[in-house]
Amino acid sequence: MAVNQCPYCRELIDETQKIIGATVNVTLSQACSLANTISTGDPAVLIFLGVTVLAFLVDLAWLASFTILSALIAVGAIIRWRRRYGWLPLDDADFLSAKREMRQSLMLWIAFLMLECLIAYASWVGIV
Repeated sequence: MAVNQCPYCRELIDETQKIIGATVNVTLSQACSLANTISTGDPAVLIFLGVTVLAFLVDLAWLASFTILSALIAVGAIIRWRRRYGWLPLDDADFLSAKREMRQSLMLWIAFLMLECLIAYASWVGIV
């Protein structure tokens, strides 16, 4: 880090502050990038829902268990993101947006898992 003065105000920049600033910047970039990658999979809920309904109508329970496993993997990724980055007290707009997206994704996938359980129960009881 070769810059020792602020290019705008000419104030000297402490070496420790440079390291802290770079670390925060890298962490923010990683958090936002990973949140974007995770939330890209949210539309898959519709595909998995269709596969689940089809699997129970055609009596392919193994296929439904595949969709449940896929949903659990998505929920696991979101929980891991929240454990790794969700506690950070940062007020960056992109980071706050990523936190909101992760909360919405978590609710979406949990709702999907609950619906999966309801469909499985209905199939087991014989309603479907």
